[in-house]
Amino acid sequence: MPEPMGFFTDTTVCIGCKACEVACKEWNQLPARNGGVGELSGDSYDNTRKLDGIHWRHVRFIEQFKGPYDGRWLMMSDVCKHCVQAGCLEVCPTGAIIRTEFDTVVIQAFVCNVEKA
Repeated sequence: MPEPMGFFTDTTVCIGCKACEVACKEWNQLPARNGGVGELSGDSYDNTRKLDGIHWRHVRFIEQFKGPYDGRWLMMSDVCKHCVQAGCLEVCPTGAIIRTEFDTVVIQAFVCNVEKA
C-alpha cells in the first residue's frame, strides 16, 4: 500500500483565494456544477459552502463581524480525507462511494441520490 500523503494548510497566511479548490477539481477531473456558473450564496464570500461529491476541498470563510467596518475573516481549509477506514464508504446505501485502484475513496456524484435532491 502506498504511503499516505498529507496536505498542510497554514491558515495564518491563507487569503481565501480558493485556488487550492480549483486545483483539486482540475487534478481529480471533477466536474463543474452548472457549467461553471456558480450561484452566489448571498450571505458570504464562501460560495462552495461544503464538501460533497464534486467538491473534495473546501476553504471555509468564518466571518466575525461586530459592525459594518469592524470585523475579520478566518479561513479554514477542509478536504476529503480519502480514509484507509472510510466510514462513509461503509455506510453508503447506494454504492456511490467506492475505493479506486489507487486506494483512494471517491464519491460518484452521478450515483449519489443526495446530489440529485
